[in-house]
Amino acid sequence: MAEPIMDLVIEDGGVVHETGRFIGSVGIKGGKIAALRNSWSSARLRGKRTIDARGKLVLPGVIDVHVHMQMPLAACTLRTTLRAVRSPVPSAE
Repeated sequence: MAEPIMDLVIEDGGVVHETGRFIGSVGIKGGKIAALRNSWSSARLRGKRTIDARGKLVLPGVIDVHVHMQMPLAACTLRTTLRAVRSPVPSAE
């Protein structure tokens, strides 16, 4: 049986998820994560739309990937902010 065509495929990024990390692709169908593939898999995901994520991190299932920290350090405050990245996939709210 042929693999279904995804609505969106994010290809060849550094995929990080709860069980580990790998270079591969994430398939999204109907607004939900439908498939994960290692880049060395012979079964490539097909999508109506693709995003080339080479050199970027892909965090499937992470809704808001930013942090704001304030740490008192002697007489000054160290402030670190990681820039938020908006997902091209609508949230399931």
